[in-house]
Amino acid sequence: MDALVKDLRIALRMFVSQPALSAMAVFTLAMGIGANGAIFSFAKVTLLDALPYRDEARLVMVWQDYQRRGGPAREWFSYPNFVDYRTRSRTLEDMAVFSAESFVITGSGEPEAVAGERVSASFFDVLGARFVQGRGFRAEEELGGAPPVAVLSHRLWQKRFHGDPAIVGGGIEVDDRPYTVVGVLAPEFYPPFESDAELVLPLTVPPPEPNARRQVTLRAVGRMR
Repeated sequence: MDALVKDLRIALRMFVSQPALSAMAVFTLAMGIGANGAIFSFAKVTLLDALPYRDEARLVMVWQDYQRRGGPAREWFSYPNFVDYRTRSRTLEDMAVFSAESFVITGSGEPEAVAGERVSASFFDVLGARFVQGRGFRAEEELGGAPPVAVLSHRLWQKRFHGDPAIVGGGIEVDDRPYTVVGVLAPEFYPPFESDAELVLPLTVPPPEPNARRQVTLRAVGRMR
């Protein structure tokens, strides 16, 4: 319920800041994924003012639809279900998942709490993000044991690091853990529903466990073929 309220507040801000919002079309796609048997819903938002993403007309938000099994019509994803659907979908060119999270930047200077995201490595490619410095995440950077990396928003880069280009390839501390900064996003980019996100870290692939598919904590965005 808290997540729903948060989404509604963000949606209201989007209406106020972008009055050219014209329509929302919702359609559903039935697709079985092994024994999971989920149905997936897509919601497409058309804006007269372009969203800060490449070829935004092909982007859709994706949900799991469990109504036939007595569940909710719009359910977020677990990581295993995301992997299955991304692999088997014939409708989407690619797909990414993301989750809002708060972080504390420590190390040099005063500790600073910032809003952020954990995202799959495909996230920036799916949205067509542009970088003013560096790059996005690589697939291997999702794996446990990979060197921790981070991407900064343009706002955070200017505010805390004074626009220093040397920060890319350099280190920062997040929650008292060292990270290497690999990229700085263009000023117009923000993650869906999280316009205040300032720090982006890669999701870590969870270890296999019996209840992994029930951990539906990830939102999904896809790019239509």
